[in-house]
Amino acid sequence: MIFAAILATIVFGSSEGQSSSYEQFQREFTAGADCPRLFQLRNEAKVRATAMQAQEMNEKLRSVRCFSATSKRAATTTGDGGFTVKEYRIYRAIIGSPMSVPERQAVRNAAKKYGVTEAAAKKAADKVMDMLMRNRWNATPEAEIRHASDWKGEKK
Repeated sequence: MIFAAILATIVFGSSEGQSSSYEQFQREFTAGADCPRLFQLRNEAKVRATAMQAQEMNEKLRSVRCFSATSKRAATTTGDGGFTVKEYRIYRAIIGSPMSVPERQAVRNAAKKYGVTEAAAKKAADKVMDMLMRNRWNATPEAEIRHASDWKGEKK
C-alpha cells in the first residue's frame, strides 16, 4: 500500500506540486519573465492545471504578445486604446446582452444605463470593438479595460 502511494506521487505528483507550477507561472509572469520561459512554465503547469487556470495562463501570455515560445514579450500595456472606460462599459453592456435580446434593444438599454443617445452608444461600441480587434487585444474584460485611456485600475 505504501509502495502504491509513493508510486502515485512519483507518477502524478503531489497536490502541492499541482498548484506550485501554476503559482510559479504567476510569479514569473509578474516578475517579467520572457516568452520562452513563460511557455515552458505554462506547459509544465498545464498538465495539472484546472481549465480556468489554463485559460488564465493563455490570456496572460496573449496580453504581453507571447503567441509562441519564440515571441518577444511586450510590455503590459495600459491606457493605449483610444477609448474611455465609459465607452468600454457601453461596449460590454451591448455585447454582454443575452442572445435573445435584439441588438437594437441592447444598444437602447446601454444608452439608457450610461446616459447617452442610442447613436452615441452604438458609435462607442463600434469604436471599442474596432480597437480591440485591430490590435488583437481580445481577452477577458479585466485585460481589455486596461487599454482604456482613462483606466485607473478598476476591474470592470
